[in-house]
Amino acid sequence: MHIGHRQEETKISFDKIGEKANAAVEEVIYRNNAVGAIVGYYDEPLTILSVSDYLLNELGYTPETFTQITEGSLRKLFSTNDSSFLEADRFPKIKGEGEGKIYTAGGALVTVHLFKDDAVDADGVTVWVMSVNVDWENENLALIMEALESASWYMDCDEKSNITQVYWSAAFRKILGYRDTIDFPNRLESWSDLLHPDDRDIILKRLTDAIQDHTNRIKYDVEYRLRMQNGDYQWFRAIAEVTRRADGSALRISGVL
Repeated sequence: MHIGHRQEETKISFDKIGEKANAAVEEVIYRNNAVGAIVGYYDEPLTILSVSDYLLNELGYTPETFTQITEGSLRKLFSTNDSSFLEADRFPKIKGEGEGKIYTAGGALVTVHLFKDDAVDADGVTVWVMSVNVDWENENLALIMEALESASWYMDCDEKSNITQVYWSAAFRKILGYRDTIDFPNRLESWSDLLHPDDRDIILKRLTDAIQDHTNRIKYDVEYRLRMQNGDYQWFRAIAEVTRRADGSALRISGVL
């Protein structure tokens, strides 16, 4: 499925994307678990150059209805209440994992997992490349978290139970008053630097102890103060469980704030 180029053409050949952009499409799909992909330009409407048939099917669109509803603009695919990351001074800076709420063909908003990178098209023009994971189980979880006024997070670990990757949900950032991965990146320090000085050492130790306990008897169930974006401290409770390898080492710790 192909979308008009910069509002000037009604269709565009997929070859227009070029070898480098095609490679970027493959990479963002791989990083987001085999999902749909969208490619487009960094112009004002974020004009969509191409969208995969898989994504259209997942959201219930036909090529015609997608073009009609979005008008070829990425901005019109996302909820206006959850799209600050699309602003001109932010979107080019965003790379890697994230979340957003996009419209289905029926007008419903669903939470999706995103992975974004940059490439160039066949003419050497910079394009954004985004994979979109429409996970209906994740949507159920997002609705439950919203009802509970809670937010999810997870941390991946290596074979020595060292944290290698951190993921904060969009709801996590929102609770603390932040907007997206620019002001609250997917790094441990984004959270740990906000811990109250009187809580920091013990909370980090409790996290480490839970991750490194191969017996899985030590649980991460804590209360602490976090500094909000406005500078005020607020109390939170966090609980988590650990998925372990056969040798007992932590694979992932997943939690709720």
